[in-house]
Amino acid sequence: IAGQGIANPTAIMLAGALMLDYIELHDKAKQLRRTVRQVVGEGEIVTPDLGGRASTTEFTDELVRRLEQNS
Repeated sequence: IAGQGIANPTAIMLAGALMLDYIELHDKAKQLRRTVRQVVGEGEIVTPDLGGRASTTEFTDELVRRLEQNS
């Protein structure tokens, strides 16, 4: 899948949440986890490995949009 823009970035985002917890930004970590859970749970803007048609960028853009909307 290298170079195809279809990789699922969820693992790296959740690793980022762990880093936020480590630097004691627990609210931000919780918000990131909740947003990932919502987007994946809805199943509409997800990468092909999760049954969707979204690109890595589209999935990430949706997460960022929601995070910005809820901050």
